[in-house]
Parts: sequence; C-alpha cells; structure tokens
Amino acid sequence: GENWYGSRDKLYSQCMAISEDGGYTWNRYPNNPVLGFVTTNTRDPQLAWSDEDGKWVMVLYLYDDLYAFFESTDLFSWTETSRIRIPGEYECPDFVKYKVPETGESLWVLSGVKCNYYVGHFSGGVFTPVSNELQRLDAFERYNAAHVFANVAGDRKIQVGCLGNGHFGKMPFNQVISFPKELSLHYKDGKYKLWAKAIPEIENLYIGTNSIKETNVTLEGSAERKLDGCAFHLKGVFDVAQTTAGSFGFQAGEIKVTFDTAAGALSVSGPALDKTYGANGITPVDGLIELEVIIDNGIVDVFAGSGQASITAAFDAASASRQVKTI
Repeated sequence: GENWYGSRDKLYSQCMAISEDGGYTWNRYPNNPVLGFVTTNTRDPQLAWSDEDGKWVMVLYLYDDLYAFFESTDLFSWTETSRIRIPGEYECPDFVKYKVPETGESLWVLSGVKCNYYVGHFSGGVFTPVSNELQRLDAFERYNAAHVFANVAGDRKIQVGCLGNGHFGKMPFNQVISFPKELSLHYKDGKYKLWAKAIPEIENLYIGTNSIKETNVTLEGSAERKLDGCAFHLKGVFDVAQTTAGSFGFQAGEIKVTFDTAAGALSVSGPALDKTYGANGITPVDGLIELEVIIDNGIVDVFAGSGQASITAAFDAASASRQVKTI
C-alpha cells in the first residue's frame, strides 16, 4: 500500500510512503518527492485508479478554487493532464467512481472541503461534469473535509466527515469526526444525486432495542417513550397514505426531526442548534418514507427517504440523558 503526504522538507511537494504489511508500518520512499513544486499552497493529494485510462489519477488542490489532475502508470512519475475550478471550494479534494443503478452507467464525483460536488465523466485525464450544477451532499454547512473509503468489499463507498463548531462539555476541542455513512449515486427526476444512509455496522454498538408501532400518527397523538440514555439510533417507516398528519418525525431530547408530507421536506431543529437545517425534494419510495436518526452527545445524523437527504450536525449537548417520542 502507499500513503501520500505533503513534504515538510520540500514545501508544496507530494511524497509517498510504502507499507509491506497491510498498513501496520510505513517507510518513506527514499527518492521523494514523487511530484515536485507546482505552485504555492498545493496540498491534499487524492488518488484513484481510472479504468477508462488504465492509469493512476491524482487530484491535487492548487489555490483558490482550483484543482489539478495528474496521471501515472507506476505511482512514481506524474504528469499534469488538466485543471478544474469548483466554485466556492478549496482544499480536500475527493474523487470517487460510482455505478448508477437506474441507468447502469459509471460516473465520477468530484468534491472539495465543503462537500459541494460535481458529477461527471473522466477520460483522457479530463473530468467533464454532466451539468454546471454544483450540488451539496449534506445540509449542515459545517460538515466538511469528508473523504470516502472507496475500496470496501462489495464496492461500498463509506464516507467520514468533520463536524465543526460543536460543544462537548468540558472537552478541549470543538470538532469531531462524524459517524460513517454509506454513499450511492442515483438518477432521479432528470438529475444525478448522491444519497447517504447510515452504515448497518452501527448496530454493533447497540446495548438494547425497542420496537414501537403507531397505527396512525397525528399531531396530537404522540406518546413519549421513557427511554433513558444519551445515545439512540431511531428508525421509522411511515406510510404516507395512512397518516392524517401534515408532518411527522421524532424528538430526542433537545433535537426535533420533522418531515413535511406536502412539501417533501426534512428539517432538524431545536434550542441546541444555531438554526433550523432543512432538505427538500424527498419523495416516498413504494409509498413509504423512512426516517433514521443517530444521536449522541453533541452529534446528530438524520437520513430521510431511503437516503435521498441527509443532515449531519454538531450541537450544544444540554443533558447526558434524553427521552424519545414520535411527533
């Protein structure tokens, strides 16, 4: 395996370290750097294998909102092939190939530190977006610097991001790593879009489960569930045709998660958040809306519509214990 990093000895150059024991120990390549000075501020190399070109691809942040593509056949010698701007972005490029289940085609997703992304084709060392629309994966603007583990068994794409501006009691930090989420690329209503769901492995952390069935969710009819604890994984499947409520969801302590049936809109709110965060354009799948909430002290992950929308936020944790109810 290879590891990539910026050199402290040779500013703004890219170096390689090699492991021969599965990543337990690393040795720096003696002929570093493998890519010398390009321009001031270059950093954050991201590597991927391109089946289209039969070569390794490196995406490198240059400056402002500009990124460069390089190619190599051996990981030691690199040639620049193209450059692209991602408006409003900087640093932390991520470049991942996905298969679209609705069309059967394979497309690439290019993103920056703020997780704004383009979907497009890659060939001949050039990335070409399918449209000029820059999309955002997560509605929380401080969900950033996310990267995908793209070589997971079963061709799964597992993303982990950074959450900023949280408050975690007396801890001497205000940023944490998010819960991992599984990404997929879909084609819906004439547009390619990333979907996100919680990884099923989160269930390995369970210490107990509760199952609740509501025959009809109404605005006045919810019952509080006396579930003690600070961390919960809530899953709800709502039959839109069978509910008379204009909205439904969960409340877990200081966090409220609501789905508006008429607007197809998800919102996450509460006194612990600096504002209400929302996502639109969510439609039922087979007449059902799935809501999934993972909440811990200072972190909440919300997924809606089988992954059509996600909101991941850091918040002021007011209590070490919270109670749950449907709303």
